[in-house]
Formats: sequence, C-alpha cells, structure tokens
Amino acid sequence: MSRWLWASALLLVACGRNTPGIAEGTQPSESVVVLRGGESAQVLGTPLRLTFRGVPVDFRCPSDVVCVSAGDATVEIAAVSRNSFSKLLLLHAYQQPQQDEIAGYVVRLEGLEPLPRAGIRLPLEDYRVTLNVVAP
Repeated sequence: MSRWLWASALLLVACGRNTPGIAEGTQPSESVVVLRGGESAQVLGTPLRLTFRGVPVDFRCPSDVVCVSAGDATVEIAAVSRNSFSKLLLLHAYQQPQQDEIAGYVVRLEGLEPLPRAGIRLPLEDYRVTLNVVAP
C-alpha cells in the first residue's frame, strides 16, 4: 500500500509543476476595487483610475419579490489611464458583457449591491460596485 501512496504523490507533484498559459514562478496580477456610487480610485500597480458613474438600468429582481429571472443591471465605469486614454465601460451584472478592456487591462464587474426593492429607485450613493482588474 505504501508504494501506491508514493506513486500517487509523485504523480501529483509532476502534474502540478507547469500550468499551461502561466510561466513558472509568475501569476497574473489582479486587483479588486470596491467603489460607492460617484467614487473614484487609482488601481494599485496600474496606470488606471476608475470612477463609478452610475447605474442607468437596474432590472434585477427586487429583494422583496419572488422572480422567475434574476434580471440584469448595467453599470457605467469611467476608466482613464495615465496616458490620457479614456473609455466608458458599460458592464452588466448578469448578462454579457460583464467585462471590458482598457490599455491592455481587463476590468470585470464582480458584484453590484444592494439589490433593489420593489418600487424604490436607489440613489447612486447607495450603490456599491466590486471590480476585478487583471493586468496583461
């Protein structure tokens, strides 16, 4: 039985040595950014500054209602890089596109809170967005 365990351990080590698409000893660089409505932040280690500009469409299922579908919401993120390149990112909560690219960086919408309540329009300041920024 100990030979079998020894062979299994060697196989696991050998298979885990190289991951396709990632050079040995490196990991993709990513940052998580959380913004309230209207806030801006410089993404650490990148030339990007992101501003949460709004939620022009929020048709997600309200928290106090039972829905057949989750719905969707669109989030506006203004992205500016240090070289003055700017882009308005329109990202969706549940549908596509949930991510966009600027200056080689991928910005992905990871979360939008809170869920709406039936018949109540939330002010921008009440929203909080979570973004994941992945370096090239």
